[in-house]
This record gives sequence, C-alpha cells and structure tokens, in this order.
Amino acid sequence: TASSIQNLIDSEYPAVDSGDWASTSYFNVKSLRSLFLSGGSYVSDTTLSLPSHFVLRLDAYDSDTGFTLSANPTMSSDTYPSMVRLDGVELTAVVGGFFDATQNSSYEAIHVADGSRCSLRHVNAMSRAGSVIHVRGGLNHEVRDCTVNSGQSGALVADAAASRGVWLDSTRFGMVYDNALSECAKAAVEVDAGCESCVVFSNQAELNGLGILVGET
Repeated sequence: TASSIQNLIDSEYPAVDSGDWASTSYFNVKSLRSLFLSGGSYVSDTTLSLPSHFVLRLDAYDSDTGFTLSANPTMSSDTYPSMVRLDGVELTAVVGGFFDATQNSSYEAIHVADGSRCSLRHVNAMSRAGSVIHVRGGLNHEVRDCTVNSGQSGALVADAAASRGVWLDSTRFGMVYDNALSECAKAAVEVDAGCESCVVFSNQAELNGLGILVGET
C-alpha cells in the first residue's frame, strides 16, 4: 500500500534542505536517492509525499506497475487532494508506472506544489478531478513523455469532471512536451493565472475540449 511505502520513504530517505547540497555544483543520477518499485498494482490508501533529491521509479516504464486509488483513501486536507504529492521539494522525479485516481472524482493523480526542478516522465496518469496532473507554483518543473487522460470514454460531455490533462497554475519556466493527452473536457493543457515563461510543445492531443488553453498569464 501507499502508506507502507510512505513509511519506508520516511525512514530510509530523510528530508533534506538546501544546506545539504550547498557545496554541490553538478547533479547526476549518483547525486539523487532512488526507490525502485515493481510487482504490479499498489493500493493508494493515502497520499504519497516525496522528499527532495529523490526519484520514484516504477519498473522500467512498464504498464504493469503503479498505484490504484483506494475506494476510501485517507482524505488529504489540501484543496487539491492527490495520489502523489511533490510539495516544496527540489530535484525530485516520478518515472514510469501508472497512477489511476478514477475511484474518487476529487483526487488528482499527481500534484506538484512550489519547489523547483521536479520531473514527471513516462507516467500513465488518469483522474476525473479538475486536473489529472497539476503543477502549481514553483519553477523549472517538467511533464514529459507521459500518457494523460480522464480514464473514461467520451469525456467531452458537458458535465465531465476531468477538465484538464496537465494544468500549469502560477508556475514559472514550466515545460510540457512529448506527451499524449486525451479525453479531457476543458483542455489537454491549460496554462493558467500567474504563469511565466512556460513552454508547451510536441504533444499529441486527441478528443479534448481544447488542445492548449492559455489564459490570464
């Protein structure tokens, strides 16, 4: 379950802050801590919160390893509850696997809040919430090579809940590229209020309300 994995992360990958890498000028894979998961579907019974300088990697990008939201997850107190949360962290990534949040229409699949230089790659994310992947605040975050959709066919009906595939919200220097986004009622990608110098390119968008929606930037 996500709660058991969270306990492992908390015990084996303690939180770090900028002082821990103040003398480091170059980062590569050896500079980051990694947790590799495999073995099929894990139940997401609580939000999985990831620390800085950390890579969660799910079995070499296969489609068999990932998380499915519990029917009764421990409800996050945040305005945007999510299965996985990168909150105020730096140099953290989720690579591979699936994240199916369709059991609860208020849950996003992955939420990145503040922080800097976080990356989501090769992720298959599904949600019926206001956004599937939400990047809110912070700077230099990227969503790359992901498959993003509402997890339901015919999402273009008027009351479809999954309004955005990727939502860039008050973030700076964000990048969304090389993704496949489908069946999101409002837009495949929305670049919303307060965003600055964000780039969206080379994505495949099908059966969405709009491809790219840019507003209030």
